[in-house]
Amino acid sequence: TFLEHIKEGDSEPLSIFLFLFSLILFIKILKKENSNKSLLYYFILGFCLFASTAIRPNFLPGTLFILFATLIFLYLYNKNYLFILSSIFGYSFIFLLPIHNYYYGGEFYFFTSGVNIYNYVSIETWLNFILDILTFNYIDFEEKYSPLLNQINRWIRPEQIHFIITFSIVILTLFSKSEHFVKCICIVCLLQHMVCLYIVPDSRYAYLAWILTIVINIYFFKNLFIFLIKNLREKYNVRI
Repeated sequence: TFLEHIKEGDSEPLSIFLFLFSLILFIKILKKENSNKSLLYYFILGFCLFASTAIRPNFLPGTLFILFATLIFLYLYNKNYLFILSSIFGYSFIFLLPIHNYYYGGEFYFFTSGVNIYNYVSIETWLNFILDILTFNYIDFEEKYSPLLNQINRWIRPEQIHFIITFSIVILTLFSKSEHFVKCICIVCLLQHMVCLYIVPDSRYAYLAWILTIVINIYFFKNLFIFLIKNLREKYNVRI
């Protein structure tokens, strides 16, 4: 469990904490809370995103999205290039990782040479899988894509319907009327789910994706509850 990973000193809890902390800083920027933020604020944002990725490289898609979304927002609405440079500088420490790997390991890898151990399904296999579906090519389909289908089964667990429902709510929230920061969380969540489909789809490697899924579901059901209460008040003119 997640608490066991904390007790054992695994890297995931710290990396997830840094990621969620960065996400909070990012949300405050989008909501324009305390707009007179300092250079240090944006440096901390970039550095925490870097640290989260350095600890758990599978968080790279999510951290990159948050970084680029921050830079685009600052460029369009703030025009403070020092803030932009400060965010980039904080994240730029990530380029020390391949230098570290080359110095201590004698090989030039951006993150680790062991990534292939976790790469259960290649991107090429996924592309062929999608192409065969689009072209209705189902000859030896299950046999050809057995590892991929197993990957999907381990990720979404169709026998447990709540996994499908909660994931569907993320997609629904993304395309429904909601605040910009909520849509950004949805995109980050979907990016991390895509990582699950590429490498290990469950256990501690999927914690962040499902934590973000829970966050979006809480937002969805909270708004649904408020909407129902509001309609009930208007329809029956009652106080709740």
